[in-house]
Amino acid sequence: MTLREHKRQRTKERIQDEAFALVRRDGFNATTIEAIAEAAEVSPSTVYRYFGTKEGVLLWDELEPPSWDVLHEELEQRPPLDALLVTFERVMQLGFHVPDEEMRARVRLIFELPQLRSAFRDALADYEREFAAVITERSDVGRLEARVIAVVAVGTFAAVMEDW
Repeated sequence: MTLREHKRQRTKERIQDEAFALVRRDGFNATTIEAIAEAAEVSPSTVYRYFGTKEGVLLWDELEPPSWDVLHEELEQRPPLDALLVTFERVMQLGFHVPDEEMRARVRLIFELPQLRSAFRDALADYEREFAAVITERSDVGRLEARVIAVVAVGTFAAVMEDW
């Protein structure tokens, strides 16, 4: 990771940390992009540029970019299901920038707040399509089989998150 990428990552983490703190304190509806930006000491345009929406700030997953890189590598060496499992194991070893207990609290909040739960479900549908496309492109699996693998993998991931 370059210095610029590292700085961008830390800024995104700070923005997300402040957003969760504000939502816990003031509630989802009362928390604005402007308040998040002020708390994180960035401009509102920075928040919009990095995340697009308030939901995007709260749903951003710092491990998503490395997971795509790892998945691409693993699909070169393994069948899709094996590649997904190894990807998950490798990426989880990286860990989040917050302690597990804080991460669990964030996940609970995502499932408790209807606005976030709905946005999360929409994001999962996007991940399913992206996973299926990558699997089809990087393996000898057909489109329908890739879609089924992606749906099962993402659905399993969502269930594990909700129970975590």
